Amino acid sequence: MRLMHKMLAAPLVATALMAVVAGVGWWGMQQQRAALSDLKNVYLEQRRLTNNVRYELATSASRFFRMLALAGRVEDKRFESERDELMKRLRAVRDALAKVDLPGTQDDERLVKEAATAVLAYIQKAEQALDIASVDVNTGVAAMMSADEQLGRAVAATEALGR
Repeated sequence: MRLMHKMLAAPLVATALMAVVAGVGWWGMQQQRAALSDLKNVYLEQRRLTNNVRYELATSASRFFRMLALAGRVEDKRFESERDELMKRLRAVRDALAKVDLPGTQDDERLVKEAATAVLAYIQKAEQALDIASVDVNTGVAAMMSADEQLGRAVAATEALGR
């Protein structure tokens, strides 16, 4: 081998190794990009959805107590209108829970079912409390305390789903 070939071999080998390292780095960056895209489009979207459900549940609780305060003080038409709007929002929350789908997880269906069941139980107890409050406000407030306990269970189930 001539001296010139020997002197060119070292830079050529170094260049080839740098090209291999650059290729491996590029492949790793593509894998990282795909993983971040999955995180954003799947997991963070589901987390946002469960956070919105928790927010709506908390908002509904304050609205229920507001409605209890209004029971018997405002006209029935306005009371029923606000009640129907609140029930519609809560049913939308329950339906939003059905959209949660975390690929690659074992128990997401069970958690979704538990959260939806807890939200439905909260809706039913809150409706009963409003029915009772339309007759007797004090008894309605006591019934709302039971619904408030159910709200805690619904929020906990939704947090478990979000985790």
